[in-house]
Amino acid sequence: MKKTKIYYPTYSITLIIILFVATLITSFWNEYYNIVLLRPLDLNEYSNWYRYLSYPLYVSGLNEWFWSSLSIFVCGGILESRSFKKHIIYITLLSTLIGGVIYTMLNQNQQYEIPMGSPHMISYGFFAAAFVIGIKNWKELRNYEKIILVLGFIGIIFISRDNLGFYAGTMAVIGIMVVYTLVLIKKTGHNTV
Repeated sequence: MKKTKIYYPTYSITLIIILFVATLITSFWNEYYNIVLLRPLDLNEYSNWYRYLSYPLYVSGLNEWFWSSLSIFVCGGILESRSFKKHIIYITLLSTLIGGVIYTMLNQNQQYEIPMGSPHMISYGFFAAAFVIGIKNWKELRNYEKIILVLGFIGIIFISRDNLGFYAGTMAVIGIMVVYTLVLIKKTGHNTV
């Protein structure tokens, strides 16, 4: 019987630890949200453009942190064992920026002047890239990885459609990360990136 090498997704674990610390800061420092949350009107204020990178650092509780971390850990494991670190960093940054920009562009009216803060865009970006790599390497995946990918695919159906900007941002992140991963696979000529 061939032993499967255990791989620890170090980048994903580091990201999860950062999000955990952000969760603790969110719990104990009431003004933290004023610094990191992304508001639709931030698109017009150049001094607030840093929020396009900071909004994933607002995690509203351990429950949200747990589910985002679970997705990042499992999908990150699939990604990190089959790709280069720089592509995972690109996936993180692109997911954050694409989701944030689309969210603010579509929520410019006063009806949806709701600030956004959550690592969900990163989770969906990781999922989309891991899904493509997982499909290409289905026979090599562990059973729990297959289960997570199937559940994640089903979970896309249940993404909240209450806020058009959030929904469109999420769908754009998923679509662009799928295309990005397919292009990288085609470029390398392998089922990895």
